[in-house]
Amino acid sequence: MNVIKVNTSTIGDNVVLPGIANRKIRVLAYMITSVAQNYVVWKSGSTAISGNVYMPAYGNIVIHMGDLWPAGGLPVLETAIGEDLVISLNAATAIGGHLTYYYIGA
Repeated sequence: MNVIKVNTSTIGDNVVLPGIANRKIRVLAYMITSVAQNYVVWKSGSTAISGNVYMPAYGNIVIHMGDLWPAGGLPVLETAIGEDLVISLNAATAIGGHLTYYYIGA
């Protein structure tokens, strides 16, 4: 498992993790915060894999699915094979945080 930071302020699609051929990206947990009202959508490439995640100004979103499950937890997001993990912003406001992930074979 790996942990990376999430840090962007660009409206539209932002690649958080690059896809790898014959692999999926499996996200076990994430935390994001926004400095202004915004909403984000997580995507596998260009396909939405979450609904709109509404962010109030200086609000936090923390998502995880149980640290006691096998392999450290159940995934909360998963990309299609070979696709980037993308976070899409509807406003140009700073989003920051981190996520825990790993690549899994198809």
